[in-house]
Amino acid sequence: MPFSTGGFNFKAKVPLGGKPFDDFDEKKRFKKTSELESNPFKFTPTDNTLNSRIRYYDNDSLWSRWRRGYELYTITQSVLGSTAEERPSRGDYRLFCSFQQFPGAFIPARVFTFPSSKQEIGEQMVCMRDANSFSFYNFGLPILAVRYLGPAVSATYTQSGTAITVTKENHNFQVGENVYLDFTSGAGIDATLPVVSKTDTTFTVTATAPATTGGNVTYYLSTTFADNRWTTSRVRLRSIPSPVRFFAGERLADRVIEKDPGIVSTYARVGSVVTVTCSSQHGLSSGNKVFVAVTSGLVSSGQYTITVLNSTQFTINTIDSGATSGNLIVNRLIKGYRYDDYVGYTVIGTNVTTNEVIFQKEDSYGAKTINGITETVVPAHRGFEVGRFLTTELRWQCGCQDFIRRSGYNLYDELRNRKFPVTAITSTKPGQTLNKDNTKNDLRDSPGSFSDLGYISVNNFYQLPSYKDTKETSYANLAYYQIRWCKHIYAAMFSLVHDEGNQPISINAKYTQAGSSININAVNHGLGVNTKIQLNFTSGSAASGQYTVTSVIDQDNFTVVYPFSEITAGYCTVSNLREHEFVAEWILEPNDKPVGDDLDKFYRNFEKENERVREAAERLTMMEKGMKWSGGKSITGSYNQPQQVADFDPQLVTMMMSDSIRRNSEGQLDRDGTPVNLTNRMISMMSKLLNLNPTQVQDAKFGMLDQPLTSYTPEFEFGFVDGGDYINGEPSNPVNQTSTIDCETYSPATDQDTLVDAGFYVNN
Repeated sequence: MPFSTGGFNFKAKVPLGGKPFDDFDEKKRFKKTSELESNPFKFTPTDNTLNSRIRYYDNDSLWSRWRRGYELYTITQSVLGSTAEERPSRGDYRLFCSFQQFPGAFIPARVFTFPSSKQEIGEQMVCMRDANSFSFYNFGLPILAVRYLGPAVSATYTQSGTAITVTKENHNFQVGENVYLDFTSGAGIDATLPVVSKTDTTFTVTATAPATTGGNVTYYLSTTFADNRWTTSRVRLRSIPSPVRFFAGERLADRVIEKDPGIVSTYARVGSVVTVTCSSQHGLSSGNKVFVAVTSGLVSSGQYTITVLNSTQFTINTIDSGATSGNLIVNRLIKGYRYDDYVGYTVIGTNVTTNEVIFQKEDSYGAKTINGITETVVPAHRGFEVGRFLTTELRWQCGCQDFIRRSGYNLYDELRNRKFPVTAITSTKPGQTLNKDNTKNDLRDSPGSFSDLGYISVNNFYQLPSYKDTKETSYANLAYYQIRWCKHIYAAMFSLVHDEGNQPISINAKYTQAGSSININAVNHGLGVNTKIQLNFTSGSAASGQYTVTSVIDQDNFTVVYPFSEITAGYCTVSNLREHEFVAEWILEPNDKPVGDDLDKFYRNFEKENERVREAAERLTMMEKGMKWSGGKSITGSYNQPQQVADFDPQLVTMMMSDSIRRNSEGQLDRDGTPVNLTNRMISMMSKLLNLNPTQVQDAKFGMLDQPLTSYTPEFEFGFVDGGDYINGEPSNPVNQTSTIDCETYSPATDQDTLVDAGFYVNN
């Protein structure tokens, strides 16, 4: 990946991506030393050429972004608030959000606001959607099976008895190879079968049942992961949750595992009360949640809240009722992560008939550990593993010109020079833009608003998917593979790994285990039941990991459930969850660092840039002094008791993210006020972040939190935003009458959210 000639004072033979540069010639690309660009940090190109090597490494080097991002993070972290306690007095550069994607479904997101030396911007905004924002673990849906298929091919078929003959020229099948047949007409039954005979234009398979029929069929080669001919993989689950049907373009990973092997149990239901009898002590307390995998009887598998009867029995309530009994396996929801061995693939669709999620082979990656060292590998070294749980990957977006590959537009300069709002000739590249109403324009750029940078140069350090800047894959495409991080995204990644941003938990404790429960002795722990914590056992034989507080004995003692029954004791530490620990592998120092005079010149400019960034950060601190940090909201809840909810009141940052800043006649933020901005830049960025159409990205759906959403207990009321009158499953929306609400997952036995609408409390 570094230049093969050992430095940057010689002509490059092999670039960072592994392919030869197109005409990257010393004579044509590089000017004489006296003619090199005096300002290598000037971004806008003049003639589609790179005027200096240092400019190349400023614009396209991962290392320069990595180095500048780290310094940006350290400056911001030291000048602005760095702990949760400092937020009310000093502010913070991190904001935590809860985005309501569906009624009752909330997605954790966060916003980083880094200082900028550009006066017309003030600060750069990086938005991230947390990893595990949708986890199949929470639905109790492990991977049941994985198959690997070749490209889809259309053909005709006839069946006589059990012999199915498929007619297709140049099918290239050999006897013994498996083929998946998807019959689109006739009475054929979909199946995966081996080829028993073939000709140049036909191949024959044997069905499991005789029939006389014919018609059209779509067939796929069915093979193994090691066979390079497969193009898609299909992951079978027990069922497909409704949100998954909108997952096209999402990247899912299989890093989530269930650490509890499960307790074999029996059950009996009378009415709607199910009594579960475990074969061993369960170690649970009333109010805990478990997942029951029912293997016989009429009770539905799923997650339930339990009421403990004794050490081996508990009860759960089901929506339906009736007498039944059978067997089940109790999983006590002890979630674990395999950061040392996982893979990620991109969703391209679902098949609700077969309960399969379909993934493409391209754009895969994984984490592989060799000799104790975990590295990011591309393409993925294996397919998804049966028994693991799929989860959504971390997503990110930044509004800077480096990341979105568009030069900025200075409104102040335009007001001073109100002549002709034009952009460079390079803006004539084909492409599309996406409007707020989800319509598309066949224009890539809006003259006078923003312009294309004129060239794309991708540094493929991790060999991850390259950004294809074509009409088909440009702005309107929500596929999310832009690995060319800017310095702001690097800064956000460093912050994410160093401190998730939640209320710090750091306790030295002792523990004892006798059976399936572990008692933690931590003085003044301040934790509540169902709080999620990270336990690192420093002695004894217990395994470190993520646990949930099962019960609180007193202010100094609490218990957690352990997946195996043991007798041991020792010391441990109690800390916050680290949901993004795997990101540390992503931000290892890139090895495309410049050397010699180029590095010296980089650092000279780098020091000047840091001075400007620090001054900008200090200005932000002075402006924020005395202002309360925007986080959660206290209301009067049930029984007139104080309750903490997400703050869905109008916020400037959420209105900026959805390009919907509105103010009333008094200048205050008001969702019914007059629009004061008409841009589409931020909402387009957010539509990529959340993988939603722009019409669904509304500021009223963003609730502000005091810490990441995953840090709250299940009893936390996220709040609900009034989205219109509810009329028989459809929201009353004068703009888009086609919107619908999917109500099939509604459960009357589940406590519903408290409603909080723009500042007033609605008890529903």
